[in-house]
Amino acid sequence: MSDRPKNANAGSPFQPLYEDPAIRQEPQPWPPPKPWSDAGQWNNPAGTNPFPTPTQVPVGVWSGASQIVNVPVGTNTTWRSPVFDLRPEFRASDGRRPTPSIPIWKPSTITGGAGGKLWIQLQNTNTENIFGLRVLAQEFAHVSDVQQMISVDGQEDISTEFIPTAQSTILTFVPPGAGYPVRFYQLELVFQVLPLTGPGCTLPVYSAYY
Repeated sequence: MSDRPKNANAGSPFQPLYEDPAIRQEPQPWPPPKPWSDAGQWNNPAGTNPFPTPTQVPVGVWSGASQIVNVPVGTNTTWRSPVFDLRPEFRASDGRRPTPSIPIWKPSTITGGAGGKLWIQLQNTNTENIFGLRVLAQEFAHVSDVQQMISVDGQEDISTEFIPTAQSTILTFVPPGAGYPVRFYQLELVFQVLPLTGPGCTLPVYSAYY
């Protein structure tokens, strides 16, 4: 008790004879820096306070740059998608780096790219003369090695998907796997206009995977 300082107001019936020293409070790092969120991949309850700003956050979508497909008469024009890694959570678990490929992350690392599709939109089908246009689609894949992409089906004629009165045509492709996709996937489209069947055409192409 002798170490406790005597209260200056001692003697008053409403004041104790001795007062305890003030409780030391550690400085808090507030306000938190911006941007800040406690949701999703920013939630880090066991980490630092405030939370660090995340970098290189995985995404479950890919959008390709617009391209122009020029289809002269009598020649084949080929368009290919990049190779997609639909199970990026495996990383290089088998000792082989999954490059070059584009990872498609989904909310669940168990299902990987399940539910995703490759979307392709070709425009100006109503202004270009697509009479005689023939389009063939073929899929390439591999279960484990991105360097061994090989065809998994034959060329399929999808020319009937192109309607001359519509401003664009949207094509969708679901990778093999029935909801549990093969790891590496790629699509190839071949455009051709045979001689004496049409004048040829030029079509802008937009593509995305999600």
